Amino acid sequence: MNRARKPEPFGEVKHWHRVAMRIPFRDVDSWGLVWHGHYFSYVDQTRLDLLKRFDIHFGQFARHGFVMPVVNVNMDLKAPGRADEAIAVDAAMLRVRGAMIDTHFRIVRAVGEQTVLARGTTRQVFTRLDGGLLYHVPESVAAGFEAMTAYALGTAARPE
Repeated sequence: MNRARKPEPFGEVKHWHRVAMRIPFRDVDSWGLVWHGHYFSYVDQTRLDLLKRFDIHFGQFARHGFVMPVVNVNMDLKAPGRADEAIAVDAAMLRVRGAMIDTHFRIVRAVGEQTVLARGTTRQVFTRLDGGLLYHVPESVAAGFEAMTAYALGTAARPE
């Protein structure tokens, strides 16, 4: 069976938003390695920081009558992270179509060769508070998401 390959999103991203952090001891398992599920919390922290950079305040979504749940996750684990290790999380959020937003991410060691620990994509969609799907990005955040996508793709400058 010959299946079409999914496009590689990392090639189209020109500008990443980076957040540096250290792996907390509480995030490692009995072997001293980061439990894989914690990588998503690092991505969420970076995503929230990126939203703020574009003047999008996630906590205000519900007050405006919508939310943005994650509906799909994909992560490839490349190398283990360890307690107290310095890492950097790079993220880029792109509006795919309609009310779908993809966050492409990579988590790297912050020192040395910057070995990739994990990389992947999450997909979020905008819904009403009752769970009904929205077909467009809500007007109150549309300009911010367009600017964020343009920045990630290299067609606009990063806001100060």
